[in-house]
Amino acid sequence: MQKNDGDEAEVAVAEMKQEAQM
Repeated sequence: MQKNDGDEAEVAVAEMKQEAQM
């Protein structure tokens, strides 16, 4: 199963943003 790499990149960016807010 392969999903768009862009989706994974967006998820990683969202996680980094959440960590930055904490």
